[in-house]
Amino acid sequence: MSDTLMNINVLILAAGHGKRMASPHPKVLHTIARRSMLSHVVATALGLEAHLQVAQIGIVHGPDHLAAFQADIAAEFPNIGRNIVFAEQTERLGTGHAVQCGLQVFQETLPLLVLYGDQPLMSAEGLARMMQSVQNHAVCIASFETDQPHGFGRLIRNSEGSITAIVEEKDATDDQRAITLCNAGVMALSPEALPYLDQLKVDNAAQELYLTDLVTLANAQKRSIQHITFPLEEMASVNTLAQLAAVESLWQQQKRAQFLDHGVQMLAPETVYFSVDTEIAAGCFIEPNVIFARGVCVAKDTRILAFSHLEQATIGQKCQVGPYSRLRPNSNLEDDVKVGNFVEIKNSRLQSHTRANHHAYLGDCFIEPRVNIGAGTITCNYDGQSKHPTHIGENAFIGTNSSLVAPLKIGKNSIVGAGSVISDNIDDDDLSLERNKQMIIRGGAKRHRERKIGK
Repeated sequence: MSDTLMNINVLILAAGHGKRMASPHPKVLHTIARRSMLSHVVATALGLEAHLQVAQIGIVHGPDHLAAFQADIAAEFPNIGRNIVFAEQTERLGTGHAVQCGLQVFQETLPLLVLYGDQPLMSAEGLARMMQSVQNHAVCIASFETDQPHGFGRLIRNSEGSITAIVEEKDATDDQRAITLCNAGVMALSPEALPYLDQLKVDNAAQELYLTDLVTLANAQKRSIQHITFPLEEMASVNTLAQLAAVESLWQQQKRAQFLDHGVQMLAPETVYFSVDTEIAAGCFIEPNVIFARGVCVAKDTRILAFSHLEQATIGQKCQVGPYSRLRPNSNLEDDVKVGNFVEIKNSRLQSHTRANHHAYLGDCFIEPRVNIGAGTITCNYDGQSKHPTHIGENAFIGTNSSLVAPLKIGKNSIVGAGSVISDNIDDDDLSLERNKQMIIRGGAKRHRERKIGK
C-alpha cells in the first residue's frame, strides 16, 4: 500500500435495539444476500483500501452483542488480517454518544468515517470521495434527494448554499420539513472536528446526543462543511423487516443486472436469487425460480433449470442441473454432468459424463466418469451415528430403485440390477442384484375381490 494514501479510521455504529424488526436477533445480523448487514458494511470498509489506508475499523455494539458480532465477522472474514476493535455503548444515548464510545478504542487520532451497520448497499468509491473531501473541509455529509423526505433529517442551507445545520424530522419546523435534501447519516470528520464531540448537548425532542449537531458546532467555529449527494438506493437503511425485504430486492436487482451484462442468460431474472459470493461464468443459462445460496461457483455453458436450490456447490462446464434439483454443501460436479429432477446431492463428487437424471439421493459418495444412476437410487450413508462413503467406479450402471448401503465400493464397468439393496462390495465387471423371487398366485386377485364383496 502506498504511503501517499490518506490514513483513516472507520467507525461502524451498530448498537441500536432494532425494536421495529420485531426479531430476537440483533438488527444488523439480519442478512442481505445471505451476508449480515454488519458484514456488508465491514466489507465496504475493507474495500476502501483500494483508495485509502484504513488503520482500524471500530464497531460500536450494544450490551450482550459482542460475541455474536465477533462470530459473524470471523465466519465471514476468516483471513481478515485487519485490526477490528469493538466498543460497547452500554446506554444508548444517541449517535453522538455512540461515536464518543467508539473513539476510545482507536490507537491514534485520524480522519474518521462514521458508517451505520444497517446500510448494507454503500459503495467504497463514494465513501472514499467523502474522506478525500475532509482534507479541505471539517465535515463531509452524505446526502440524498427525495420527494418523500418524511422521517429523514434535513440539510439546512444558507443563502449561499452552504450547509449550516442538520435538523431531525421530529425537531423540524413545517418549512424545514418541506426540504427534500436529506441526511443519509454517513459522515466524514477531519481530526479538527473530533473535539466538537465533547461539546454535544442533549437539546432535542429525543433527549439524545446527535452526531448531526457537529455541523452546527463546526459552523460556529467558521469551519467549512461539505456534502456529497448519493443515490437514495445506495444509502437505504433498514429498520423493519419490510425495509429489509426492500433492500434485499435492491441488492438482487443490481446483481441480476451484473450477471446479465456479463453474459449470463436468465429467462425470468426477477425470480432468480443470488448470494453475495455467487460466481457464474458467461454462457450459462438459468431458468426461473432458482436459488443460489452461499458458496456456489458455476463454470461456463452450464444450464440451471427451474426450481433448483444450490448451496456450497462447484459445477463444471456444460453441466445441466434440474429442474427441481438440490445441491447441498460440498457438492462437486465435473464437466458434462447431468443432475435431473428431484435429485439431491450432498458432500459428493460426480466426475465427467455422469448422469443422475431423476429421483435420487447421493450423499457422501465419489462417482467416477460415465456412471449412470437410475431413478430412485439412494446411497444409505448414515447408520444413525456416523456417515459412510460410497465409491462407484467408471462406467458403472446403477439400476432403478437401488439402495447402496455404505460403506460400499462398486467396481468399474459393473452393473447393479434394478430394485437391489447392495451392502457388499462389487468388483470390476461384475453384475449384482438382490431381490426376492416374484410370486404369482393364479386367480388370486379375483378371489380377493370376491371375499371383499362377500363381507
